[in-house]
Amino acid sequence: MRKLAIMAALATTALATPAVARDHSWYVGVDAGAMIVEDTKLDFSNDLGADVNDAIILNYKLGYDIGLNGGYDFGGFRLEGELAYKHAGIDEATFDSGIIGGTSQQTFSADGAGSVFSAMVNGYLDFGDDDGWSGFVGAGGIGQDLFVAIRKFYYTDVSAILVLIILTVALIDMVTERIRHRMTPVERAP
Repeated sequence: MRKLAIMAALATTALATPAVARDHSWYVGVDAGAMIVEDTKLDFSNDLGADVNDAIILNYKLGYDIGLNGGYDFGGFRLEGELAYKHAGIDEATFDSGIIGGTSQQTFSADGAGSVFSAMVNGYLDFGDDDGWSGFVGAGGIGQDLFVAIRKFYYTDVSAILVLIILTVALIDMVTERIRHRMTPVERAP
């Protein structure tokens, strides 16, 4: 098991390509790696009022995660989109005695898989220089609202979210540009 964990860590490191963002330019990044999925616990209740917590527990095998991200660096602010796919096979299923009518829970080998496709829009405040270590502070999640609005055909909401994103990016870019100019010493010609 230890060798498997070391191999997974090395594979993750080898496959991950960080997105390298330079001021006022586009960037793209790819990442892939191993993923450990937590158990899925399902509760059960019937018409007679019987409630069973953790009635079925699904245990997953080691899975994988593949992602693509890209965006634009406005200088002190980055706007990024991210797409990812995650997949893990189901290893075993445990059934509570309240479900199967026995005196104790029973575990069975199971077949199947769980998978997730995700899309996010992220915004980052960048600090540091482009040639060395740098950091960022970010927030994301508006992608979920945008995705739901698109799926439900709420085009007025989609338009409003996109306008909000564009205005927020423009405002943050103007503010950070002014802050950067105030903090950067001006070189004068001799």
